[in-house]
Amino acid sequence: MVCNTPFLVATGLLPERAMSLACNALSKAWGGDLFSVSYKENPDLFLNSLSCNDGLIQLIGDAAIFDLKHGTWLEALGSWRQPTIFMAQPLSSGEMPGVAGAYVCLAKKLSVPLLGIVQVGGHWNESLRRCDGLPWCGYIPLQEKTNFSGSDLRSNSLDLRVEEVASCLRNRKNFLIA
Repeated sequence: MVCNTPFLVATGLLPERAMSLACNALSKAWGGDLFSVSYKENPDLFLNSLSCNDGLIQLIGDAAIFDLKHGTWLEALGSWRQPTIFMAQPLSSGEMPGVAGAYVCLAKKLSVPLLGIVQVGGHWNESLRRCDGLPWCGYIPLQEKTNFSGSDLRSNSLDLRVEEVASCLRNRKNFLIA
């Protein structure tokens, strides 16, 4: 059975807390449940047993780590044609590490259906992001006290930003599987 449940994949060493906050926020805007799977799991077994749902799946760990028995998660995501969303965190300088572009290149080589990249935290500079030629879908600003619940004006603007990211990703998913 072919399921088109998107996978959320960190590029590089995105801190677990930041990845978790961003995935939860995106899942809330996306709708459906947020599931998770470790990169240590056998990707083919997991993907073969995957039941279709409207949520998202967070891959915990590095999708490009090679396992002698199973290859990499990125290879499996490409082979199984699973829509994938990369999550990337900028450096404190605001620059995006080269690993984000490297993951995009690897995804192309492995035929991973990449919906786009979401910047996690930091300062969003849309014009700078447009210059690098990567498929950016926006960013999710992170703050420890942010609960993405819409309980105040500041949360409402953060919710709107995450809704925009989710909408961009949904449109790309619909285009990809049409």
